[in-house]
Amino acid sequence: MQKQFICRLIILLSLITTTGLPWQVCHKTGQPYLINLFMAAVIILIHLWIARDGISLVGKWGRIIPVCGLILWSIMRSVFVHPCGFRLEDGWFLTIGLCFLLDQSSLKRLLQRTIITMSPLAIISIYGWLCPSSVLTAMLVIAFAITFIPVKCVDTGKESSCLRAFVVKYLPIAISFATVIIISLHILVFDPGIKKQSRILFDLGHGDTSGPQWGYDTDIDKSADAGHGRLLDFLKAYGYKVETRSEPLDHDVLKKYDILLLVMNSHAYTRQEINNIKKFMKDGGGLMVIGDHTNVDDVMASLNPVLEGFNIGLKFDIVRVDKSIKANIFAAHCPMFQGVNPVGEVAIGNGASLSVSLPAIPILNVGYGAFSDIGDMKTGPDQAYLGNGVLDKDEKVGDHVLAACSKYGKGRLIVFGDSSYFQNLALYRNYKFCYQCFDWLNRMNSSFGNVWLIIAIVLLLAAVLYGQGGQDIWKIGYGLIPAIILSQCIAFVANNHNYPAIDYKKLGQRVLIDFAHYPQHRTYWEDSDNYPTSLDSLVHQTLRVGLHPSLKCKGRLNAQELNGYDALVIPSPNLSYTKQEVQDVQQWVSNGGGLLVIEGARKETTIPALLKPFEIQLDDKPLGTYYCQKDTDGNDWKIPMSFTTQKFIQHPITQGINSIWFMTPVAVKGGTPLAHVYDYPTMVYKQYGKGRLVVVGDDLFFANYISEGEKGVVDYDKVYLNWNVMKWLTGDYTTKARRHGEGTEER
Repeated sequence: MQKQFICRLIILLSLITTTGLPWQVCHKTGQPYLINLFMAAVIILIHLWIARDGISLVGKWGRIIPVCGLILWSIMRSVFVHPCGFRLEDGWFLTIGLCFLLDQSSLKRLLQRTIITMSPLAIISIYGWLCPSSVLTAMLVIAFAITFIPVKCVDTGKESSCLRAFVVKYLPIAISFATVIIISLHILVFDPGIKKQSRILFDLGHGDTSGPQWGYDTDIDKSADAGHGRLLDFLKAYGYKVETRSEPLDHDVLKKYDILLLVMNSHAYTRQEINNIKKFMKDGGGLMVIGDHTNVDDVMASLNPVLEGFNIGLKFDIVRVDKSIKANIFAAHCPMFQGVNPVGEVAIGNGASLSVSLPAIPILNVGYGAFSDIGDMKTGPDQAYLGNGVLDKDEKVGDHVLAACSKYGKGRLIVFGDSSYFQNLALYRNYKFCYQCFDWLNRMNSSFGNVWLIIAIVLLLAAVLYGQGGQDIWKIGYGLIPAIILSQCIAFVANNHNYPAIDYKKLGQRVLIDFAHYPQHRTYWEDSDNYPTSLDSLVHQTLRVGLHPSLKCKGRLNAQELNGYDALVIPSPNLSYTKQEVQDVQQWVSNGGGLLVIEGARKETTIPALLKPFEIQLDDKPLGTYYCQKDTDGNDWKIPMSFTTQKFIQHPITQGINSIWFMTPVAVKGGTPLAHVYDYPTMVYKQYGKGRLVVVGDDLFFANYISEGEKGVVDYDKVYLNWNVMKWLTGDYTTKARRHGEGTEER
């Protein structure tokens, strides 16, 4: 009775899981990992139970009715419960249902062994693990084949497929297999490679729309946040020799370089050029291809023929990623993501999904926090062939590949379906990831084709074990299944590339922006829904004047970390600073750091404790009010009353400025006033020890919609003022505004 109850409970849990209902609930609550954990537990439970021959149900109707329901839902789930789709684990549950319907027979034994063999694959499918699937598949085929060796058990003298004595009797065998697999994975998958000469060719000859010529400087009309100019600066800082060329990619050109970079190319490559690229890869070259969504700028039409020979392709869609569901972004255990959090340390935008088949493997996946919005040719190139932005019936949620890699001959390849990762405005989020991607491409494969060596070693070990013992050799197949899972976990941990910490001093002057204290306003990458009031413009201007911003997204400030930066920006925080943090910031400023504090009129603010050591205070009463206007949908929109003032003193910060625009000003007491609203100082500065401090009494002072947003520069004076502030804080007093004249004593 107990066995029957457990069996039916498992079937019920399986049935509920495959309906997709838990996915829908957890997706809306932002906790999808709970269903992952639940399904993995169910699979492990069934795996162990079936391995012990627990496959029968008492009573004819007791098994037929629930099993028919299980099979039906496994087949029809993608029809009735859109948009989950048919997944690998559905086939696993379907096999269980068919197995329950059969009496003891050879077919039932086949299904039973299939269930056990598919268990690790089902778990991997649920979690989105991006493991070396070719190796795993080879091991599972061997394990599956071994379980069919028809021998008799010593104890009963009868043929059996049980696993009752495995833990005691065959655990050493499993450990031996795990050891062999770990060694094989190290040889085949985690090849450190032979480092090359760091020569990079950036192809400009095929109409790139986001190339290195689009860089950052203080000439606003020629700057572009979507360009890759700062990528070249970053690579050169770390020893890469980067060149740009517009000539056709012939063999004589390519052999002079170690890495070829194709970014958003819009003109087709000739067949000869594609063959030359393959030859370049086969001889050990590294190739990075960066595309984008829905054939925008014809990138899909131009790049897919190049990728065709590597089993990777750009799809005609845009993957709309819900970055708030962080548990649904998965990174492979690979050198590129070694020590990199794909959520907080990689700027993931909305690009195309990739089609990937072996030997290529995904390195970045997004689960049920995204859907594929299929492109629409009717919208035309001016609208980038974008779809309607709504989840339609034929569109898929989850399981989209965002980036993939492959090995071809001695060479290596990385493909991104979105151009955001290393663009000027995203690179500051991706320093470590970028460094490791190019380091991996700058290595020639030292070994390849070792899959036959793996198979030979496994078969040799099986032959030795068979010669020593036993007639129960078929049980080794069951032992190999958990050995595969265990060995991959161990191999992933043991085979780290151990990248050294990046020496950020090579980049030059650095600015730390504190987001770890939950500021009122963030950037697009953290809060895409509130872009107008975000602080992307502040990052823009930091980049424009040659500084390198970094975001601190978690943890507390500490003295050791601050010593690596020239300036610190604290924008309207919501989390209080500890006494130790206040002391560390005070000491860091005293030793020469530059601190910018931005805060407006809020009842609950954590700024007073931070500013107290500097003898500066913020008034909590606004100098202006709010008024309402109608948005495009006719809804009321609360807008702060803005103030433009010409009352400021002559200083490097105000050099070349005609007026200063405040949105939510409050009075600032202490320090030397830089600007006033009415007769109240609203922006002050102070020399503190060897360091500098600027306090702005307006939390929207550098917001996108009053400085520089999607539609370009809103207020040139604010942009120039931002430049002056950042350069003054980092110790550069030579900033020159481009448009206005010299400042006066007071205006």
